Amino acid sequence: MNPLRWAAGRKWLWGPELSPRLLILAVSYSALHVGFQVVSAHFSGPASLSLWYLPAGLMLAFLTRVGSRWIPWVFLTVALGGFVISPYAPNLLAGLPAALAYGLGAATLRRWTTWSAADGISVRDVTFLALVAVACSGASAAGTVWILTDMGTMPPSMWPGAVGPWWVGDLVGILALTPLLLLSNAQSVSHRPQPLGLLSLRRQFSANPWEVVGQAVLTLLTLELAVQINQRAQQQVLFLCFVPLLWVTLRSRTLGTVLWTFLSCLVITLLVWTLPSSADTLIEIQLLLATLSLSMLVLSVVESDRRAQLLEVIHHAQHDPLTGLLNHTTFLNHIHSWCEASTGERQLLLALIDASRLKSINDTLGHVAGDTYLVQLAGRLNSYAARTLDFPILLARFGGNEFVLAARVPSSQQHEFIDDVLQSLDAPVVINGHTVPLMTTVGVAAAPSDRIWIEALLKEADEAVHQAKREGRPLQWYQPSAQPGASALILEQEFREALQSGHGLRLHYQPLVSLATQQVAGFEALVRWQHPSRGMLFPGAFLPMAEQARLGSALGRWVLGEACAQLGRWTRAGHTIRIAVNVDVAHLLEERFLDDVWAALDAGDAPPERLEVELTERAMLWDPVGAAHTLGTLQRRGITVALDDFGTGFSSLSHLRTFQPQVVKIDRSFTEGLQARDMQIIQGIVNLGRALNVRVLIEGVETPAQLQMAMALGCDEAQGYLWSPAVPPDEAERWLQKPPMWLD
Repeated sequence: MNPLRWAAGRKWLWGPELSPRLLILAVSYSALHVGFQVVSAHFSGPASLSLWYLPAGLMLAFLTRVGSRWIPWVFLTVALGGFVISPYAPNLLAGLPAALAYGLGAATLRRWTTWSAADGISVRDVTFLALVAVACSGASAAGTVWILTDMGTMPPSMWPGAVGPWWVGDLVGILALTPLLLLSNAQSVSHRPQPLGLLSLRRQFSANPWEVVGQAVLTLLTLELAVQINQRAQQQVLFLCFVPLLWVTLRSRTLGTVLWTFLSCLVITLLVWTLPSSADTLIEIQLLLATLSLSMLVLSVVESDRRAQLLEVIHHAQHDPLTGLLNHTTFLNHIHSWCEASTGERQLLLALIDASRLKSINDTLGHVAGDTYLVQLAGRLNSYAARTLDFPILLARFGGNEFVLAARVPSSQQHEFIDDVLQSLDAPVVINGHTVPLMTTVGVAAAPSDRIWIEALLKEADEAVHQAKREGRPLQWYQPSAQPGASALILEQEFREALQSGHGLRLHYQPLVSLATQQVAGFEALVRWQHPSRGMLFPGAFLPMAEQARLGSALGRWVLGEACAQLGRWTRAGHTIRIAVNVDVAHLLEERFLDDVWAALDAGDAPPERLEVELTERAMLWDPVGAAHTLGTLQRRGITVALDDFGTGFSSLSHLRTFQPQVVKIDRSFTEGLQARDMQIIQGIVNLGRALNVRVLIEGVETPAQLQMAMALGCDEAQGYLWSPAVPPDEAERWLQKPPMWLD
């Protein structure tokens, strides 16, 4: 008969939880305990003072793991260890205080902390461990020394001097070893992924072996230096031991930090053992080891909590809070990486899933029931994705009742795949006792084999959903012939290509004429698109599409770069003119906008005082505070700020105060009719500009009468077809060679 199995079956002796594995753990503990006792005795210093008594840490960890009913086993193990290392006859009673003290401490940790459950330790758990370590080691030391003294093994005169070192030795052993054993054991019995674990150190080494080697070298050199100087030169530099461990703590996880701290304590113990030391020096080293172990543990737990909170924030930022699926932004970030891997053999498939019954469920059963409906729909999709191993699947909720499924599926299996998705959603769900069918409308779009535009695919899938709803069908594959806006999608794809390659986009320049000097004061840069089949396109034909597709910032960077390059060329040619650039508000409010401006000026070798940034009043309503801060930074660098379309927005006068532009451009709508009221408004703006030292430019001057009106009202500059439309750079340069012909 197997003795382990026989002992495991004695429930009346051990309790119902005993197993052969637990018996093996107990035997292993006893062997390790005796070994630690021998080692601790071997490395003792003056007055048999042990720097760290590792059996104390082992006892507390073992009893915390298995429970206080193993106190008799621990007591027998302590007695066995005493028999092995002591020249005296074994004194069984000497081990009783330690077994009882650490059994009580283990019961406290099991009851009030999560050390034994491995659910993630906190600063509260570390605090309990520290208090238990101080109390149990003190009680064990006092009780053991008292028994040894009373039984005659130790002279009574040694009692006061032995309790303190014994106490501190046990305390150091607990703080250095117990967390390591508890965390290691907790991870070995946990079946869920943990941010801790012995594998973390190995993964860290695999990911960056040179950093781990550097940590080891720095730790060893620092410990050697600190101990040598402290003991030979009598200089208190032991605090240097904290430096490398702080680095490790901030770069590793909790168990890695605890393991590294334990190894550092071991190195310090070996270094101290090789050098002559007094009892006072050894107590200093003991306090160092205790402080080092506890402080690194606390710091590591705090850092782990910070990382966990950061991960939670990132998770909430990337996932839908109701269903746990990816949100819109995260889905797009993930799906773009799939585009590069898609080929003609395995294409990207997008299915837009509309939960059709959501509104009726909210109206009849309540919004909580509607949320349950969405959660169960998401669960069905998750379950299908989990059991479908042939194709990688990405799921997201775009908000409301819209879900998106993306998969890379071979062309020959796409229809079968979508049929399986619909079948997984076929069974009804039960909500508050009501059986509700999962009613969905699905629109599917497949990416072409040669190129993929995610935004275009989503629009196609959305149009397929609308077509399915119009025809009363649950499923609709996108058909280009049925899409009235297909030309718009194609135009967007072509514009993306033009923007990425830079081919086809042009900057034309319209002169800004000074009415006082009758000379060209500068040019406004206006973008044009030379379409390969549609010819020259003006901004109205593609800018709304670019803004809707969120390409305004990318286009703005290109315009800034081209305009500054041309400004640099004209400046080097000796022309003292300025170039005005229209800025998209989305680009202006980006953090990198100022960097884009500086980069464009540097690349073009253009003077900042000859660059003018134009914004509309309506655009500034998005974020007045952010816009004012950015514009102020530009002005401090010498860049001119112009307020375009002045008078057509809201709170124009407040914009003059908030943004403090150097130029206001009167909108062309005031010059078209030449009505008396329009002229009065223009006169008022001119007077206001003079009072505020703001230059006034009037747009839309196309006739001599409009020009005479602008001059009579005192405008500083004018712009319009009277002189020239926007022209290519070589034609614009001709205006710099001759004065304008006012009335021709």
